[in-house]
Amino acid sequence: MTIAAGLIGYGTGGRFFHAPFLAAAGFGLRAIATSRHNEVITDYPNVDVIADPAELLARPDIRLVSISTPTDTHAGLARAALEAGKDVVVDKPFTATPEEADELIALAARQGRLLSVLQNRRWDADFLTLKSLVDSGRLGQLRYLQMRFDRFRPRPKPGWRSEIRPGSGILWDLGAHLVDQALQLVGMPDWVFADRSAQGEGAEADDGFTIIMAKGNTRIVLGTSPFALEPQPRMVVHGTEGTFVKSGLDIQEEQSRSGIKPLDVGFGVESSSHHGRLTSADGSETIASFTGRYLDYWLKLYAALESGGPPPVDPRDSANGLRILTAAAESARTGRRIDFA
Repeated sequence: MTIAAGLIGYGTGGRFFHAPFLAAAGFGLRAIATSRHNEVITDYPNVDVIADPAELLARPDIRLVSISTPTDTHAGLARAALEAGKDVVVDKPFTATPEEADELIALAARQGRLLSVLQNRRWDADFLTLKSLVDSGRLGQLRYLQMRFDRFRPRPKPGWRSEIRPGSGILWDLGAHLVDQALQLVGMPDWVFADRSAQGEGAEADDGFTIIMAKGNTRIVLGTSPFALEPQPRMVVHGTEGTFVKSGLDIQEEQSRSGIKPLDVGFGVESSSHHGRLTSADGSETIASFTGRYLDYWLKLYAALESGGPPPVDPRDSANGLRILTAAAESARTGRRIDFA
């Protein structure tokens, strides 16, 4: 039987990162709660458009609720969905605070419902490629990990992410991706030191950051700048046996925005011009990128709902990511290094 799903929110996240992948993974997308009525009707003419999320949560035919709304609304909507007996996916960042995340995790356990967070960039082409190199031992032991999401946006884009409100700003937005990827490779750090800035014309919320973390002998540097007409490499990774350097951002977001569907031929396939280089004592070689597979998250989610197994992203991972982001914000505010016990 098809698993029926409802979506709350149809901005960038809902339209390009949730709805098309729900459909491609075989979910029955029944309703979308949003004020963007015309956009939904154009994209999904057979899906109900609902103004009030509470009406969607009251529908007995919907089992899974996917939430893609401003971060400071995540906790309240996810709580209401869990209390309504729904399984829930929440877009990243999970919530505005780690305390809210912990409360939702406990509630999901009490309700016996699946709860997961859409950390889709675990399925970026570049990250899948890097993780394979790390897991294979070709880099040896990691000693330096630098990952960036640079772009040229000298004036803030209008919208809630550029406003001063809980969970807004680039640290919570792109930082949630970078921190999650780092956690997958090295685990929780020993300490965090960070800077964040609002440098763009008229910027209110932060539009750039640098995070430095340590895990034993490994140093991790994460960051972004809104003034990168010529971006730095996406990844620079040094290990005891080799160095991997990779430029260019994953193509799946660009493809989704342009109307290419997850099941279309070529979706997630990166140009060879963006393949990375692995250098070791034996020389240097091009490493062909894996195919990006955001769809895998949703396929694994469907399988988990059918089998009762674990979700594709454990929400506790995202709660730990929020602890790092919170520590980074505190470090930037105080100028101090924040140690984890």
